[in-house]
Amino acid sequence: MATELLTSIPCRTCAKREHMEVKCRVEILKTRVVVHVELYCSHCGALRAEAVLALSEREFSWH
Repeated sequence: MATELLTSIPCRTCAKREHMEVKCRVEILKTRVVVHVELYCSHCGALRAEAVLALSEREFSWH
């Protein structure tokens, strides 16, 4: 999983103004591409948000 740090966003779990860590995973399947994105607090490790984006062959193109 690719990881990068974002600028400070307050965490609702530990109330710290720490960096948030983004974890992104891309699955390339036969007929679609699925992108999973998760946002974690780098201080306490709490999962803050997650999203899944699925694109069909027609919606996704390689550049």
